[in-house]
Amino acid sequence: MIVTELYGFPHVIKQHTRKIYQYSRASWPTISEAIKELSATLLVSKQLLPIENLLETLKIGSHRIVDKHVPSKMCKHPTLAQERSTQDDETQSKAPQES
Repeated sequence: MIVTELYGFPHVIKQHTRKIYQYSRASWPTISEAIKELSATLLVSKQLLPIENLLETLKIGSHRIVDKHVPSKMCKHPTLAQERSTQDDETQSKAPQES
């Protein structure tokens, strides 16, 4: 005879707000012009700045362009890692344990 005690605690997944870009509604001609301006800025300053600063300028500039010209919405969903860990916990609890 096997006696088992089980204590259940509710598992609460915290929901994080995420910014979801809607690329289908983006203003692509405006984005293209902004990218050309960023490219011209990088070409002018490539002789003056080290490569690390150029890369940082490229990353910051591209993020600003996307934030400015691509509409977005905030959405509350559990993160993918939390969903996977919850699914793994459920599969482990359903699996028969051998003694």
